[in-house]
Amino acid sequence: MQTIVHGWPDELDRWQPGVIATAEFADGTRSVVQGMLCADGYGAPGLLDMVHVVYRGPIKWMTTRYGGVTWEYDQGLLGLLGLRYVLLEIVGDGPEFPAPEDERGLWLVEDGQSMRISSDDPEEFSSAWQSLCYNGNLMTLRGFLAAHRHEVDALRVEYLSCTDIRR
Repeated sequence: MQTIVHGWPDELDRWQPGVIATAEFADGTRSVVQGMLCADGYGAPGLLDMVHVVYRGPIKWMTTRYGGVTWEYDQGLLGLLGLRYVLLEIVGDGPEFPAPEDERGLWLVEDGQSMRISSDDPEEFSSAWQSLCYNGNLMTLRGFLAAHRHEVDALRVEYLSCTDIRR
């Protein structure tokens, strides 16, 4: 919610959750990980309706923020919308990094357990990736919000107009 209210549309990169990490190991292998929110296509339609189911309105959102429990509500909202945290990883040891033959990995949580899909075969990795999604394509948060632009705009106006906090 905070990402939509404060970040949409021009400051999304600043407000959306994410992580980028790089590790270099003693054997010369490197791992680059990027974590982000993605839509898997399994969410219920109606972004605006789902937000109202979880928060009921701006006042409820504000009280969860002041109470420090927004993350609990947001977890439920993410599930309803079909948004999930994923980590994309590339592991390689060649001078050209990343290279086509480098191992690609996708980390996510399924039924409370971490799961990793990986392959150094791009077609095999792509096939495994697509099997996780309703339509075969994980969509970035920006893409998801852009696809629901009118609802996101209405939601942002509603929540900004009922609160005095702009940033």
